Amino acid sequence: MKIIKEGGESIILGTGFISPEFILEYKLEPNKLLRITKNQPTNQSTNKTTDPPIEHKIYTIIETIPNNCNMYSIPNTNPIKLTTKQKIYHEIDKLIKKNKYTTLNPLPETILLYEIPYAGEYELLDTIKRIDIKSIKIRPSIKNIPKIWNKYQDIIDFASQIITALKYLHKNNIAHLDIKPENIMVEIYNNTNHKFRLIDFGYSSIYPFTDYLENMQGTPDYFPQHFEDQSSPAPYLPKIIS
Repeated sequence: MKIIKEGGESIILGTGFISPEFILEYKLEPNKLLRITKNQPTNQSTNKTTDPPIEHKIYTIIETIPNNCNMYSIPNTNPIKLTTKQKIYHEIDKLIKKNKYTTLNPLPETILLYEIPYAGEYELLDTIKRIDIKSIKIRPSIKNIPKIWNKYQDIIDFASQIITALKYLHKNNIAHLDIKPENIMVEIYNNTNHKFRLIDFGYSSIYPFTDYLENMQGTPDYFPQHFEDQSSPAPYLPKIIS
């Protein structure tokens, strides 16, 4: 799988970008995604890692949702620690620089690599671009993606699955807060009954969402218009950073 995307706090890539030696060494499965983040900080006074980020608490809650693997794809909670001494660290560094990403650039001396269960072959955004002639001209490889938007029912099925996934999150007091085509993966089944899964819970929050309200983050392009001017937000709105 050769997918690479930049999140607000992490980089997600397919195992197609990883050397075969590393895959064999750590027994990674070829059809899984990998999430790369900064190393968890250590409390200097106790020499122990700090409390797990809210994201890990969210994963724990999601794991209790029935059939969660059909709606979400979340990383495992036992990451592989990588340092500058390992070849794979430098492969990842080159990928980040090649794609001109700002997240994890420069790459910290120690990073964590989380394995993500199978989410699907394609990003939702690429399946949408597949029906756009201009996008195909810019990136011809998109033409290899099967067409999945052929009738109104396809859109209804997609909307129904995402609404159901959000319903269970909200029922468990979780807000994703970064819903966008890049954060939805598609598993294609013979051009019918496709499965859509939410990924990337890096900006998610748990009720009463205090952490989010005090430090609002997200993807500015997907915020309402009144968030456009980040330099001088309205007095009643917190500033957005991405």
